[in-house]
This record gives sequence, structure tokens and C-alpha cells, in this order.
Amino acid sequence: VRNLHTRLHPTGAHPVATAPFAASTMPPATAKLAVADCIWRFDAARWTLSLPERPAMRLSMAEKIVLEQLLGRTGQVASRDQLVELLARQHIRVYSRNLDALISRLRRKAERVCGGKLSILSARNIGYVFTGRCDILAATSSAEINAAAA
Repeated sequence: VRNLHTRLHPTGAHPVATAPFAASTMPPATAKLAVADCIWRFDAARWTLSLPERPAMRLSMAEKIVLEQLLGRTGQVASRDQLVELLARQHIRVYSRNLDALISRLRRKAERVCGGKLSILSARNIGYVFTGRCDILAATSSAEINAAAA
């Protein structure tokens, strides 16, 4: 595991990770950005993301696919190619710049709807990494999935 070197995006929009990393190796100033004060809750069956005592944010298919991949490998980089390929399997056309826009919209949506900062960092020229904490709720049966869809 390499140390994290961060710098702000040219617009100052969000921190950028330049190498794969573990949150425990992050410099103290950056660690504050990565470790959320609260735990996100991802409900795969209902396609929602929420914070405790906050409204749930409904997710589009593309947002759900990307979040599942990032949350399933917290602290590890999901490559741009992997994310684009996963979206393409669902017939969602996303290219490199579209992926950047999708992540940006997802961050803004989380702040607007849930009132919290979604800790997704850019790994420059590599992909994205989720560095926060999240409970992942998944349906265990097709009956639960169908009930959630209703």
C-alpha cells in the first residue's frame, strides 16, 4: 500500500488521490475528508442511499451500479475501465468524461438530499475510491426484492 498524495482538483471541487491507498496511511488533514462522522446506509433492494435520521436518496441505475462497486471495495480503487464496463453491461453508455460527471452529480445529490458529504475520491487517471463508512443492506430473497420494488 502506497502513501496517499493528495492535491485539490484544479477547481477546488474535491480531493484527488494519486495512488491506491488505505485510509490508515492517509495524512491527518486528508483523513478528516475521508472518514465521515456518520455512517451511510446503502439499500440495494430499494436503490437508496441515506444517513441516519435523514431522507433517503433515490438512485438511478447508473448511480446504483457505481456505488455498489465502490462500496464493495471500500478503500480500494475501482478503475474507470471497470466502472464503464459494468455500466455497459446494463446498456448504459458512459464514457470517461461522462463517468466524471456522474460521480460529481452523485456527490452533489448526496449533499443536497441527505445533507452529508459522500467520501468518493478521484484516483487521478485510474478511477475512484470510497473512503467513508457504509452499512450495505441487501435483499436476501426474490420476494424481498419484489416487495421493495413495489
